[in-house]
Amino acid sequence: MPRFPFAQGAFRAPARFALASLAAATMLQAEVVATFSGGNSQAVPDAYPGQQGGGWLTPWQTKSLNAQILDIQVSEDGRFSGKSSLSIKGVTQSPSGEAAAGFAVVRAYGESGSDTDLEAELHYDFSIRLDTVSRETRYVIFDANKAQPNSGPNATWQLSAQGGFWRVVDGSGNGGQQTELNTGLPALADVVYTFSITANPATRTWSVTIQGDKQTVSLDKLNFRSSESKLGGNIHFGFSDADPSTPTDFQYAITGIQIGR
Repeated sequence: MPRFPFAQGAFRAPARFALASLAAATMLQAEVVATFSGGNSQAVPDAYPGQQGGGWLTPWQTKSLNAQILDIQVSEDGRFSGKSSLSIKGVTQSPSGEAAAGFAVVRAYGESGSDTDLEAELHYDFSIRLDTVSRETRYVIFDANKAQPNSGPNATWQLSAQGGFWRVVDGSGNGGQQTELNTGLPALADVVYTFSITANPATRTWSVTIQGDKQTVSLDKLNFRSSESKLGGNIHFGFSDADPSTPTDFQYAITGIQIGR
């Protein structure tokens, strides 16, 4: 995992991370790719919802809990350096007063003996732009062993944007207690953030580099939430609402997804 030295006069982040000037991202040579080059289609794998193939085990699917999707489609966006992206817009609300609401767009990957073998160390690259950010919004990105609307103790690695900052989860590796660390990197609207994650199922540990807003933060020696000695095989890009008694709008876009060794 690349390390980034402290820039002159830079913010000193908590243990395990460093903040520095933005560096050019090096995309991995991946077995599984999603840049949505096929547009809105079921005819090819690299599209939405797409189809099985290209290393993906399923098309894209959505999982909702007290959430209504207002729009989800592939579009061209110059802010992603000319790449197509999948834009998602929705709202959470629970008229019955249930305790939680959530939504995720999910896709399954991972073939035994391939470059996405879930028992091997894998690397993940992706980009996300948050279009709606407020005190109530909580965007969550994670890997788990099934498609679900919210993260849980079955997640391996997990990160989120809430309270104005990007955060990562340092789990217990047994599905129990977890610690959510504030990276110190602001989670701002209309900024493209690029992530590079390395996850090792043998040690149930992971590391991440986040680039955005002309800053870079790197964290390592983070623990999985799950006790499984394999990766989940379902990558989630979603939104969570701990107080859905009042509506909360969310909108974000994703692209540049690559998974491989």
